[in-house]
Amino acid sequence: MPGHRLLQAARRAFDGDLAVFGGPDIVPGLAGRVRAAQIEVVHRYTPWMMVACITNACVLVGAMAQTPKFLLALVWAGFVCPAAAVIYVRWWSARNAPPRSSVSPRAVHRTVVNAAIYGLAWGLAPILFFSGGSQTTDLVIVCLCAGMMCGGAVALSTIPVAALVATAGISAGAAFAFLRAGDGLHVLVGVLLVSYTAVLVKSSLSHANVFAARMLGHIQGEQQREVIGMLLCEFEESASDWLWEIDASQRMVHVSARLAALMHCPMDALVGKPFTEVIAPCADAFENMMNKERVELIARLHEGSPFRNLAVSVVVRGERRLWSLTGKPVWSVDGVIEGFRGVGTDVTEARAAEEKIRHMARHDALTGLPNRVFFYDDLETALARLKRSNEAFAVHCLDLDHMKEVNDSLGHASGDAMLVAVATRLRSLMTEKDTFARVGGDEFAIIQAGAASAEDASILAANIVQCLAGPLVVNGASIALGASIGIAMAPSDGTDADTLLKNADLALYRTKHTGRGAFHFFEPEMNARARARRQLEADLRKALQGNEFQLHYQPLIDVSSGRISGCEALLRWQHPQRGLVMPADFIPLAEETGLIVAIGAWVIRQACWQAVTWPDDIRVAVNLSAVQFRSPGLLAVIRAALAETGLDARRLEVEVTESVLISEKETAEAILGALRLLGVRTALDDFGTGYSSLSYLRQMPFDKIKIDRSFINDLMTQPDCAAIVHALIGLAGSLRMSITAEGVETHEQLTHLREKGCGEAQGFLIGRPGPAAQFAALINAQSGTGGSAAERAAA
Repeated sequence: MPGHRLLQAARRAFDGDLAVFGGPDIVPGLAGRVRAAQIEVVHRYTPWMMVACITNACVLVGAMAQTPKFLLALVWAGFVCPAAAVIYVRWWSARNAPPRSSVSPRAVHRTVVNAAIYGLAWGLAPILFFSGGSQTTDLVIVCLCAGMMCGGAVALSTIPVAALVATAGISAGAAFAFLRAGDGLHVLVGVLLVSYTAVLVKSSLSHANVFAARMLGHIQGEQQREVIGMLLCEFEESASDWLWEIDASQRMVHVSARLAALMHCPMDALVGKPFTEVIAPCADAFENMMNKERVELIARLHEGSPFRNLAVSVVVRGERRLWSLTGKPVWSVDGVIEGFRGVGTDVTEARAAEEKIRHMARHDALTGLPNRVFFYDDLETALARLKRSNEAFAVHCLDLDHMKEVNDSLGHASGDAMLVAVATRLRSLMTEKDTFARVGGDEFAIIQAGAASAEDASILAANIVQCLAGPLVVNGASIALGASIGIAMAPSDGTDADTLLKNADLALYRTKHTGRGAFHFFEPEMNARARARRQLEADLRKALQGNEFQLHYQPLIDVSSGRISGCEALLRWQHPQRGLVMPADFIPLAEETGLIVAIGAWVIRQACWQAVTWPDDIRVAVNLSAVQFRSPGLLAVIRAALAETGLDARRLEVEVTESVLISEKETAEAILGALRLLGVRTALDDFGTGYSSLSYLRQMPFDKIKIDRSFINDLMTQPDCAAIVHALIGLAGSLRMSITAEGVETHEQLTHLREKGCGEAQGFLIGRPGPAAQFAALINAQSGTGGSAAERAAA
């Protein structure tokens, strides 16, 4: 309700709350100190006001001496003068007392009550004595009222409610007396007095608010200085930083205990010492590097300009240290520099740590060589130098050969040691201007500065190939790695970093696919081949969705009976534009891109669906690539295919090569074991062309060995090939494994294999790969005539 809010505002004003009059809202913790300052100002004016009260009262009595109201004036003065005298005596007795730092609202209450009495006393004067005498007497009363109103407003201006009460009381009494006189002149004087009162009240309120705001700022400033002083004290005692201060002549005037401890000398010995001597310079290369900071520091001190985190090298008892200094000038009231104040800290260890982190961010942790980030930055620098001064250079992309085999056979610790040995050996071939970086696992890159011709780049590349051609001894093992290199020349092969690196990678790709342990330069047609490869990859991704793949089946026969015992499913790609694409043209790309996993799953499902339509004694074999064999979903794909088609697991055979066993021995053993548990047969394909370790046959759960066609081709002409074939047939029999000879193309080969006890044969003599319908026709023909596939082929 409005009345209730008005009453609350009056109570707050009576307690001295300046927010009621638009002043600052002071928190309770500071209100007592502000009130004390307000009361202190009132006390300073108190004696003068009391003297004015007594003097003016006497003047009023003298003016009323010849009037009928003289006796009444004496009575009025007898009240005012003793009261003023008592207040003056109280002030006199308390004048030397120390000012109070904080007072309660009761002190404000007393001041307001005294102001009300003051206003009432002088407000009665015009009511009692105006128009009671001559015009001169009335003029004296008007002047006295105006003067006492002004004096009260000034003396009580720091406490708005007190000033308001005092001036309002006098103004109200005077206005009443003037209006009671009745004539126009007196009414006009009353109006002017009321206006004068409003100006006084407004001025008092403004002065009170300004005073309170200044006082509040002063108090808060004192608190901040106390906190800062306390923090500085604690800072100097416990912090690693230290404070310093110099005078106009740049001599130390304040030395913290921390600085004295750092300098290993007493504080007194540093006071008065020139600041430039305290930060004595280093006389070594480090100082030369930091000399510009020292010059800047001295210039700032002379100019009087502030500085921040300026690193300066110093020598403390013969030890090189790095100090970070921050300072600002101290100005006098006349605008003259009186000195500098600041803070300093020893950042030697911190800078060393930063440098270490910066080095780690741009260098390889294992070899210590620059990393990819460092290399790319240097490549951009070399390109900028090329544009500026036409300084040509070469970019070498280098890949270590057979690094994966080292990690798999000797472990990653030996692989890491090998990388360190390679980095050490190759670093000796570089000049100071070259950038040699490790940009990947076993990938390195080189910026060969000043390589103006392909001959210059060829010399370095040939030295690298030769350097890594010899064996490296790591952990007691002698290992031959080799290196493949691709080279791009700037500016002929590119004038930006991405183009140069891409072209060097294309050249490296060619080296890898045309024979490792060599180097090739980038050639423009490599881009065309890369585009063709990317197009082929895009087409390969669409092939599955477009049903462009087909399976052709090549029959296998039982050598002793000549009857078809199974077939091998071979993948073909019927491209819409290219026509029939053979596996050798797209399987390597599918393995590189990982598409072989999805394609292989399709092959397994399709082969199972087709085999379930054939007689129960006909098996189907599918080939698994190394990438497909490593995929975690292989077993799930085979289980799903068998479940969907209902094919007997014993009729499915998977073929893997020795390369799978070399790279994933433990995984391969587990997967082959799981396949055997499913009932799926496993075969080791192309045996004899790889490492042909007999330990594979002993440890791995194979059901069949397939002799590579290279031995069958020379079976009748090369005694060593015949010996190997005979040994493999005998070995398979001893290990209770079946054996299949691939690439049988002549009757002589088939007859020889039958005589030596070979179990199965496969080749063009038996039958060429063909669609499922062609293979089904062979099976049906065999069932109808009783003749063998070999006999039909001969016919």
